Amino acid sequence: KIFTLITVALCAISVNAQDATPQGEPGIYPLKSITMGDITWKNGNNKTDINDEAGTKLYFVMGQGNAYKEIFAEYYQSSNDDLYYTRAFYTYVYYWQGITGVPSYGLFYKFTPKVSGKLKVLIWANKGNRATTIVPASTGTPLVMHTDYQVEGYVNGVKVKEADGETNAKNADGKEMMKFLTNEEIKAIHDGTTNPWAALTEPDKDGNMPDKWNFVIAGGNQHFWGWLTFDVTAGESYYVFQASSQIGFGGYDFTPTGGTTESYQAALDMGETIALNAEFSSKVEAEGKATNVENGNSVIKISTAHMDVEAVGSGTPTAVEADFNNTGISAVKAELNTNAPIYNLAGQRVENGFKGVVIQNGKKYVNK
Repeated sequence: KIFTLITVALCAISVNAQDATPQGEPGIYPLKSITMGDITWKNGNNKTDINDEAGTKLYFVMGQGNAYKEIFAEYYQSSNDDLYYTRAFYTYVYYWQGITGVPSYGLFYKFTPKVSGKLKVLIWANKGNRATTIVPASTGTPLVMHTDYQVEGYVNGVKVKEADGETNAKNADGKEMMKFLTNEEIKAIHDGTTNPWAALTEPDKDGNMPDKWNFVIAGGNQHFWGWLTFDVTAGESYYVFQASSQIGFGGYDFTPTGGTTESYQAALDMGETIALNAEFSSKVEAEGKATNVENGNSVIKISTAHMDVEAVGSGTPTAVEADFNNTGISAVKAELNTNAPIYNLAGQRVENGFKGVVIQNGKKYVNK
């Protein structure tokens, strides 16, 4: 079968000006050059507000960009005007599709302990039904939730109930409070025993296999505020990120084996306002625009006595140029699961011989 790529569900919106004449065959090419838009770091937003049982606020630094493995250039002919365009094409680290590795661009946090111990990271996950992962760099494969690391915190919509069990409890400001969920309570959601968000039993319309949901903290497209706790080894780097969505960073506690806990807060409560901590504020302008952009990334480095951290954020590509001397198509196809199910545009599963526009591995193709 000959597959012609016409559009990609995961590609950037940005598109280069049309080429006067075709430069090569439509397809996926390595980058010859890339121009990135502005990168911002800010102190959260209204989505990160939380009213917990104690009335405590959790503060987060928010970056931008999704965590993606590589950027390519997609060269294609538009069906609207028959002209040729170039736009960014991303590959994500979708472990449930058999991909390994760690992100190179986008929004992620990298923790490298100088000694072994236990790390507790405070995060805000934008999309509860997207995969949240902790990945050691040496293996490129994620830790197992509830086994290799513990999750606890707050899931949007899970409220503290009054004694009668019928109404939601409110804090002193009259706001309904969210319930703190232990690792066991969140695991029960995964096991289906409380079942507000049941795990899939077959691939979804984007070809995501059921074990994708082993990486999902909550589900139901709900926000999550909370802590990931896991053991770390001296010298290993651990990447924390959310596949194809944003993740906020509140800080961490690190306890060296046999030592004293050291802590870091990414955003600080200043009374009437919230401020970025010094490592972030020193790298941004008044509106949060990053001033340290290099190779499309803004890297904020943080260190405590026994821990080094890199917070990485990226802008959106505004222009990409394809390297037509190297097709690179095989490199992209190697990222895809050729055995993944195929769906039509209505989300219905179809056979391999189906003719027309199909979706496989979250990407659209014409099957001729």
